[in-house]
Amino acid sequence: MNKKGIELAISTLILIIIGLAVLIGVAYMLTGGFKSFKGSTDPLLAASQTASIKEACKLACTAEDRITLCCKQFNVGSANIGNVTCRDNRLEISCGLSCEGFNCTRG
Repeated sequence: MNKKGIELAISTLILIIIGLAVLIGVAYMLTGGFKSFKGSTDPLLAASQTASIKEACKLACTAEDRITLCCKQFNVGSANIGNVTCRDNRLEISCGLSCEGFNCTRG
């Protein structure tokens, strides 16, 4: 019995199935299927950004950099946090440097 014809049909079927799976994946991606993935990673990214900002503010305090400490606004990607400065109580930074009387405007 000649089985070459059956082997060709099976490999063609496998290629068609793989092609359909790729097309379904692309359609899922284009229709916004990764919104749930983005929603689950946002808290992790916000925590990472907040930790980086906190470290930058600690360094600014150590270096007595009042421009960064008093004036610089950092944007945390999370919608419920938004822009923060080093003086924001949510960052829980204790620094002996005072911003009183420091003018943040240029001129």
